[in-house]
Parts: sequence; structure tokens; C-alpha cells
Amino acid sequence: MSPNARDPPQLPGAATETRTFTSIQAVTRKGPYTVKILFVLSFIVLNMMFYTPDSHADVGCGSVLAGGTFENPSRHVLTRDLRCYGTRGIRMPHSNTILDCQNHTISHVGPRGTSIGIFVGGSQRSERRHILNCGAMNWHNGIRVYNADTTLIERKTGTTAFRSNQIGIFVQNSSLPVLLGVTTPANDDKGMLFMNTWRPSVVSSSSNSNHDSGMFFANSTESLIRNSEARRNGDPDIVFAQWSHHGYMVDSIFDEMFFDSTATNNHWCRVIHGNVWNPGPTNFEWCQ
Repeated sequence: MSPNARDPPQLPGAATETRTFTSIQAVTRKGPYTVKILFVLSFIVLNMMFYTPDSHADVGCGSVLAGGTFENPSRHVLTRDLRCYGTRGIRMPHSNTILDCQNHTISHVGPRGTSIGIFVGGSQRSERRHILNCGAMNWHNGIRVYNADTTLIERKTGTTAFRSNQIGIFVQNSSLPVLLGVTTPANDDKGMLFMNTWRPSVVSSSSNSNHDSGMFFANSTESLIRNSEARRNGDPDIVFAQWSHHGYMVDSIFDEMFFDSTATNNHWCRVIHGNVWNPGPTNFEWCQ
């Protein structure tokens, strides 16, 4: 088994903007029943934003995307590659928002500083966003998700990636984020960083050849890594640190994995794995 995140499996209904329970089963049905129970909620909740609203081709450097409603989320389309000089490429502070980059990349010009390519969330709690077929390069964070719930970052087509940033994707203080079919290669620090997150899911994705770790979870609960790959990173490819509990890794590949002594009750099923650092008796268990 060798998952290839550049060609993620086509899920039922992927040709439209609609996800059904059939799609959820396609992601989870081969895993242990506990995976179905713990993570089906994230896909069900995200259903609410997959309508086909009118599109707005109004996205450029510094854009602040308007939100929509539960019944009619706003959809914004990027029609060209962007080269941005400011500290924020695109901001998505409002709930019920879709950004479709149509396989275009948002690049930063100049010193990175604290720059963010796509900033999701803000000081006020918000929810339901879909970031589709986007790429980001040369930012401090390619995507930053902060204080935001039910965010889906997805690549259905093309080869866009979150590469050559300090951190490819950084999710913090958020619940039910889903990374589906994305790649975060060759970043100067970590490919994916989850901090203080509840039920983050990484599905059919890859995070390879980063200077630090590929996937790093800190104080994150009930994480899922499925049909994904983390290899050839500078530090352990996958790190569970600082009270990260009850995670599942299924049908995936890594070279090296590290567990902090506070990371307990994690489960790894049908995994092609390499070395495991610091494997304590309560850190993790292999399951069939």
C-alpha cells in the first residue's frame, strides 16, 4: 500500500459541490468502528455548506471575503495567480464562506515576517468554510486557521500545494478541521501544525520533505490521519505532543514518529511504519 496524495481517491459525489453520507462512508468504512463514530460528525457538519451559490470573481491581494448564510454561503473565485506584498493575502473572517482558487497559487513577495497567505477566522468564533484547490508559497503560514470551526481545506484537482512557507498549514484553537487531498511539502518548519484542536482530520494528504516535522499535533484530541503520507522530513514525520489523546492513524505511511510522554491512548491500524520514538506503554497501540 502506498498512498499517493497527489491523486486522492475520487469519493462518491466529488464531481459536484454536494457531499452525502455515502461520501463519509467512503472515507471511514475500512477503519475500525471507533473511527466511524469519532469522525463522521466532522463530515456531516461540513455538509451544510456544500451548496452551489453564485460565484464572485472578486478575489485579490488583501481581499476580505464576505460571508453568507447557512442556506446560501458566499462563494469567491480566484481567477489568476497572486503575488502579494502585504502581511495578509486573503482573509476569511466570516462564517459560511467558500474560496475556490481554481488551482491558482497565492505567493508572498519579500520577507515573510508574520505574513499569512489565507487567514481563516479571527478574534470572534466563526464556522463553516471551504477552501478549494488553493496553493500558497513563501508565507510565514500558508494557511492559518484560528478560532474557527468546521473548516474544510480540500484539493480535488490540479497540483497546487502549500510549499516553501515557514509552516504550510497551521490550525489553532479550532474544532473539526478537515484536510482532504492536500499536500504540504518542502516548508522551512512544519508541513502541518495542529495546536489546541478537537477532532482534526488529515485524509488522503501528504506532508513530505519539510525541514521539521510533517504533521505535528500539540494538545489536540481525537485526531485522525487516514490514507496519508509523511516521509523524508527533518524531524520525526509525525509528532504527538503535549496531551494529544485518542488519535487514530489508519492506512498510512511514515518513516519516524515521536510521542511525548503526555500523549496517550492513540491507535494505529494497518500502517506501514518506520521507527517509533519514545513508545511508552500508554502512548499508543497497534490495532488490526
